Amino acid sequence: MADLAARESNPMDSFTTNRSESPFVGTTIPAPLVVENDAVNHPSHYTFGKIESIDYIDAVGLGYAFCIGNTLKYCSRAGHKDDRLQDLKKARWYLDHAIQKIESGEY
Repeated sequence: MADLAARESNPMDSFTTNRSESPFVGTTIPAPLVVENDAVNHPSHYTFGKIESIDYIDAVGLGYAFCIGNTLKYCSRAGHKDDRLQDLKKARWYLDHAIQKIESGEY
C-alpha cells in the first residue's frame, strides 16, 4: 500500500526506478534537429524537452501507422478546419516521412 501511495505521488517513479521492466529499454531515440517553429515541419507544440513526438513514435515502432493515419486525417479535414493549404502540406509531410522511412528500411 505504501508503494502504491508513493507511485501516485509521482507517476514517473515507476518508470525511473523500474527501468528493467520497461519495453523501451535499449531503444535509441534520435536527437531532433534544432529548428525554429514551423507549423508544418516542426511545430513547437509537438516538442517536449529535447525530442519531437514523431521521433519518439518512430523509436517505439508506431511510426508507420501514425503517419498514414495523420495523412488521412489532414487530407479529410482540409478546408474544414484551419488553413486548407497548411492541412495538405501536413498530410504531405507525414506521407513523405513514411516514404523516407520505408526507403531507408526503418519501417
